[in-house]
Amino acid sequence: MILRRGADVATTDGPFGTLADVVVDPIADQLTHLVVTPSGELQLDRLVPLWLTNETDDGIRIELDNQHVKQLQRSLSDDFVRSPTPPEVMEHDVRFRTVLYHPYFVDPEHESRWADSCQGVPIKEFDVKCGSDVVSSNDRLLGSIVGFLVAEDNVHALAVRSGLVGFTHDVVVPLEAISEIVADMVLLDLDRHEFRKLRTTSVVSPGRKGLSLRYLARNTTARAWYTTRDRVRAVLVD
Repeated sequence: MILRRGADVATTDGPFGTLADVVVDPIADQLTHLVVTPSGELQLDRLVPLWLTNETDDGIRIELDNQHVKQLQRSLSDDFVRSPTPPEVMEHDVRFRTVLYHPYFVDPEHESRWADSCQGVPIKEFDVKCGSDVVSSNDRLLGSIVGFLVAEDNVHALAVRSGLVGFTHDVVVPLEAISEIVADMVLLDLDRHEFRKLRTTSVVSPGRKGLSLRYLARNTTARAWYTTRDRVRAVLVD
């Protein structure tokens, strides 16, 4: 199957939209989904399982009607990480320089420690999102989540990208270090000094180099949010 950005995509009802991206499972090194943009205004991209598609003379065909395709899961940028296209998926003639990855990675250096652990959370039950800010116990913004480390289909740790632009590293934060999840922020039981002592990993896609402008802009916002929260708590205690 030839996969290129902008390729026409049809359903059993006829023309539907265009191909926007492809999604790869980094553990199995397999193409799993197509990201399809429906035609028309205010339409949200949909994740289409590869097994529901076929190649035709006119492009790509989804073996569902329009109504059922629109009921498929929406594609949100923070649900994935971007990386150069791996050679393992070239059997599909993927004509994308970069692809989207499911944010689950295996790090052999850490996997053996988790093999017999009961602390992991099954991937299907895990609801923390990539892009979430990670905050220390003393309200310091430490970085943002760029992936998750897994063993035996269970998530055991967060990969948190931290550091200055151009000098970032991915820190392995065990799930047991999480104290609270508030909207798109993850609060830790660790202060920034304890955070700096954690191990790092290099297996997460290098597609996001440095901290994004979104992350930097939210630094001030996050601090303001925590200051307000602490004031409210103080009033309630009094």
